[in-house]
Amino acid sequence: MVIVEGLCKTYRGGVRALDNVSFRCNVGTFGLLGHNGAGKTTLMRILGSLVQADAGRASVFGVPVERAEEIRAMLGYLPQRFGFYPQLTVRETLEFFAVLKKVASRARIDEVIEVAGLGDLVGRRAGSLSGGMRQRLGIAVALLNDPRLLIVDEPTAGLDPVARADFRQMLSALPGKRVVILSTHIVEDVTLAASRLAVLHRGRLLFAGTTSELASAAEGHAWEARVPTTEIERLRATHAITSAVRDGDTVFVRCVGEPLPGLSPRPATTEDGLILLTRAAESAPRVDP
Repeated sequence: MVIVEGLCKTYRGGVRALDNVSFRCNVGTFGLLGHNGAGKTTLMRILGSLVQADAGRASVFGVPVERAEEIRAMLGYLPQRFGFYPQLTVRETLEFFAVLKKVASRARIDEVIEVAGLGDLVGRRAGSLSGGMRQRLGIAVALLNDPRLLIVDEPTAGLDPVARADFRQMLSALPGKRVVILSTHIVEDVTLAASRLAVLHRGRLLFAGTTSELASAAEGHAWEARVPTTEIERLRATHAITSAVRDGDTVFVRCVGEPLPGLSPRPATTEDGLILLTRAAESAPRVDP
C-alpha cells in the first residue's frame, strides 16, 4: 500500500507543486491523472525519495519515503523520457541494467523478457526498436528488481493506437502483489488500465476514487446535440466541447456543462467527470494561506 497524507511542496519563486494532497493506493493499478503542471511529476519524485516534501507524509508498504535506500530497493520507475545504448541488443541492455540494479539472477532477466513480451526481440539492437517495443523494454528494465512499487510516467505518449492498446494490456497484467502507479494525462489509459485514480490540478487533489465514481460526478452535465455550424462558437463559450463532427451545415456535438434548450442528456464518461472538475477548479478563486 502507498499512503500519501497532506503532502505539500513549493519550489523557488513560489510555485506550489503540491498543496495538501492525500490519498491511498492499494495493490493493483492506480491512475494518476492530470495535465502538464498538475503536480504529478513532483509527487512521483517524492514517492521515489528523489525530492523531499515541505510538509506531510508518504510511505510505501509502511516504509517512510525519507528512508531512501529502502524505498529505492522496492521501486521500479519508467520515466516519460529515457534512453538506451542503441548498439546494445535487448538482452545486453537488460544485462547492463541488471548489473546497475545489483540483480545477479540471469533467470530474472528471462522472466522480465517473457513478462514484457520481448522474446522475439532479444537479439535486436535497442536503437532499432519501435516506440511500443522501446516502452516494453523500459518496463522490463523497471521490473528487474521485482519492485513492490512500479511507477510509469506517460507510458503511451507518442504511441499509435495499436501500440497503446498492447501496452495497456501488458500493464494491466502486471500488478500481482505490487502497486502500479500510472501517471498520465490520457483519460482512456486510466479508464482501461486502472480501477482507482486520483486527479491532480495545479497541485491540488480534485478527486480520489473509482473511474465510475468520477464519471458519476458529471451525471446531469453531459449533453449532445446537432447544432448549426454558426452556433458552435456560442456553445463553446459556455460549455466544454468534448467532440464535434461536422455534417454539412450542422455539427454533432458532445459537451459538458449546464442544461440549455436543445441539448439532450447522455451517459457521462470518466472524461466528462475530469473536464467538469477541472473547469470548476479553474473558475474557483485560489486562496493562498
